[in-house]
Amino acid sequence: MKYVLILSILLLSSFYQDTGITQVTENDFIDTHPAILIDSTNRLWVIWTSQRDRNWDIYYRIRENGQWGDETRLTTDPDSDFQPCLVEDTHGVIWVFWSSTREGIAHIFCKRFTGETWTEAEQLTYTSWNKDPAALIDSNGHILLAWIKYYSIWYKTYDGTWGKEYQISYQWADDWDPELGLDASGRIWLTWTAYGMIPYEIYTGEWTEKPPVLSDRAVRSYGPGMAIKGDDVIVFWFTDEGLVYRQYTGEWQPIEWFPIDQEKVEYPAVCYGEDGTLYLAWCGSDGSRAKTREIYLVALKERGSSYIDKR
Repeated sequence: MKYVLILSILLLSSFYQDTGITQVTENDFIDTHPAILIDSTNRLWVIWTSQRDRNWDIYYRIRENGQWGDETRLTTDPDSDFQPCLVEDTHGVIWVFWSSTREGIAHIFCKRFTGETWTEAEQLTYTSWNKDPAALIDSNGHILLAWIKYYSIWYKTYDGTWGKEYQISYQWADDWDPELGLDASGRIWLTWTAYGMIPYEIYTGEWTEKPPVLSDRAVRSYGPGMAIKGDDVIVFWFTDEGLVYRQYTGEWQPIEWFPIDQEKVEYPAVCYGEDGTLYLAWCGSDGSRAKTREIYLVALKERGSSYIDKR
């Protein structure tokens, strides 16, 4: 695992202190749309989409006991596989969901890792086109899967078998990039991209009709990533100027910039570790390779500000 050679971060916020920046991928391809997970054995999973040989596929790496494993290719279909997400169920099984065009149009597929091997890919949607999956384990231990079907957000649950599909969003006609989270009170949080804004909803028995907007309506905003610790929520997203975030601690705090000295910083992904460390991944370019994008990872901890130079 290489540490970033020309990267530095200045945290202007008083919320977290950075502990280091790691470059997860290093190649001559486009790596994008990362997702991250800390599993029940404290392994850190980083999964992403990579464009190689004129095709998109899913790759991942695992950090265990401080050591990174090799890059592993999860999909090998000649059609495109992209935009993965992953969760761990109550039995310790890792589920990966993604979009694939292997049926001629985009549909949602999944694989499960039982500790030794991956299951075969399973198709989960069959009508219209479907992409941008997001998933969580709800307070009943069931999987809640959300995704975009023809510009609207839909969901279904898994309790041993997959249930019916239900539509969440109606009023937004251009929805993308849903993200799900569960707080300690059992509330389900949903955020997504809509017309260059970042709205959100809190599910407590029904979905709201007119969700509020987290982002500045005057600034085009995309690709939210969300993490929850207790009942506190943090949402990152990207703009044309880079990453920003906003934190909920009983009420929403002001939007904060997260400056990164890179080009095309996009698609943040976040999750909390057991010790309260917040892990942030994104795709970006340090400018050393033309037309390439890499996946980067940083760990954020105590409040304060720090200037981190790559070592």
